[in-house]
Amino acid sequence: MMFPPRGAPRGPSKWALATMPILLFATAFPAASQTAVSGNPTCPDCAIRLDPLLSIGNADAESWVEFTERLLLVDTLLILTRGSLPTELSIFSREGVFQRNLGRSGGGPGEFGWIHDIAQTGDGRLHVSDRRHGRISIYTPDLTLERVVPLPARPVDIGLLAFEDGSYVVNALVGTAELMGLPLHRIGPEGEILVSYPVPSTEVLPGREVMQLRRLANGQESTFWSLGFPDYRVDRYHIDGALLDSFAVDPPWPAGEAEDPGQGVAQPGVMAVEERDGRLWVVSRRLSPRYRSAMEQRRGVHGITWEIAEYHRYFESVLDVIEIETRRLLVRTVLPGYLLRFVEPGVILSWDDSGPEPLLVLRRVRMEERSGSH
Repeated sequence: MMFPPRGAPRGPSKWALATMPILLFATAFPAASQTAVSGNPTCPDCAIRLDPLLSIGNADAESWVEFTERLLLVDTLLILTRGSLPTELSIFSREGVFQRNLGRSGGGPGEFGWIHDIAQTGDGRLHVSDRRHGRISIYTPDLTLERVVPLPARPVDIGLLAFEDGSYVVNALVGTAELMGLPLHRIGPEGEILVSYPVPSTEVLPGREVMQLRRLANGQESTFWSLGFPDYRVDRYHIDGALLDSFAVDPPWPAGEAEDPGQGVAQPGVMAVEERDGRLWVVSRRLSPRYRSAMEQRRGVHGITWEIAEYHRYFESVLDVIEIETRRLLVRTVLPGYLLRFVEPGVILSWDDSGPEPLLVLRRVRMEERSGSH
């Protein structure tokens, strides 16, 4: 779960450019691995390097970034949402200059109730998932609305994989007895369910949607990755339904790590994943050693509650690099900032609220060894 920042824009403006379809069910699943990948790194000579690319932050109302975890790098543009309940897309140049907004609040074509995620396919089309209205809006490369596809499921978490055949894999709940416990589905071009993927690590409990959260990433040769948010189990599927691999990883957060004492929403877990160079790059969040100092008490109609005042002090981000073929954890390291997601291969988005106004920061991430770099 995300927590939008509070307060009005403050401080001087700042732009910083730094260096009849057939319904299929996958049933022939191998037993989930009971052996976890060790949390002890196996490459002591490896280190992670972060190269800053771009920081966006402006106190002017037109360009106030507030908060986002939905951002794409598309040709010469940055396309992102702003705020905790986004109903439009904001378009910036690659230099961080605001261009225009796309869409607005509403239920008609080109309007949104809650932009849940955005994705792009190789043909340049932009796909925008609307959780409130249960649909995907498709835009041509010049950002003209082309058509709208209904979703037969309610998205649970950010995670929209768009494929060249017009299908999607989404992390969503379907309210039928047969599909209620299955969090992953492949949706066809007309909104029909093509495949529903049983997930070995899913625990179905009433009112515990957090157990259904999956972090998704495209893989090689029509495959995709699904990682559990709180349990750090890794599953790899073929898009047609076969479970190709499944294993657990020792998480970087302690078992039973303390939650937000007021609301219990500050759960550690996997935030983002990408496959690159034969490795999985996995970003997790955990509570910072000083998380209590980053909270404030608020008195409301229901009494005193706690709120996160500063994300960069409340959470810390951990990056794991896992070698896919050997299932070895090569590197585990704490990285600065509140890391959100990969926006293109090797480029990660982070949120920084430590200054006079919040910043979205893009950094290039790579692993280096003493004998060379990768």
